[in-house]
Amino acid sequence: MLRAVLADDAAGRRAAAPRREEVAEDEEAVEEGEAADGIEDLKERLERIEAALDVLAAQRAVKDFYTTGEVAEALGKAEFTVREWCRLGRVRAEKRPCGRGASREWKISHAELTRINNEGLLPQPRPTTRP
Repeated sequence: MLRAVLADDAAGRRAAAPRREEVAEDEEAVEEGEAADGIEDLKERLERIEAALDVLAAQRAVKDFYTTGEVAEALGKAEFTVREWCRLGRVRAEKRPCGRGASREWKISHAELTRINNEGLLPQPRPTTRP
């Protein structure tokens, strides 16, 4: 009787157990599904990396000195306005030679740009009267 139970159990296992071909097909389907999921994960990761690179590219490297155009862009003002601030002494700036000839342009230090962002412009100097 024990042999009959064991024989029935073995026959049931054989009937319930999938064939090797079916197992291989199921494994391939799972691998394809996992591969598709893996590809989607990689695409999402790549998009995040590209977004981070765009942010990094948008950030500009800190320079020692900036031109009036660069300061104007950073502050959201016109270049003419920044040149006037330099001329009137509202911003600490220096002149540097540029191009050919005697023309010179303003240069503004990074520390001064940071000060302008944090504290604003220097007070307007009082006009001096001649005796």
